[in-house]
Amino acid sequence: MYCNFKCFEMMELIIKNDIGKKTMDDLLFFLKSRNIEVEIKPVTAKEKRIAEFKQALKETKEMAENIAAGKDGYETMNEILKRL
Repeated sequence: MYCNFKCFEMMELIIKNDIGKKTMDDLLFFLKSRNIEVEIKPVTAKEKRIAEFKQALKETKEMAENIAAGKDGYETMNEILKRL
């Protein structure tokens, strides 16, 4: 088996967006047509909440960094203090 990346016995594919049944069926068909064994594991409500929380933390951190750097229209604290 040829891989452009380090090959592993098992890999996990995470689909982050909700996709329709047809798209899922097409993806499964594609993988199975290449002799790739596939297992579908639904995400529990708890796992989904954890993933959403982690994403919110990531976005909050990025926003804080942008505020600190004065990016994306945010003023730095020094700029705010100068106006006062």
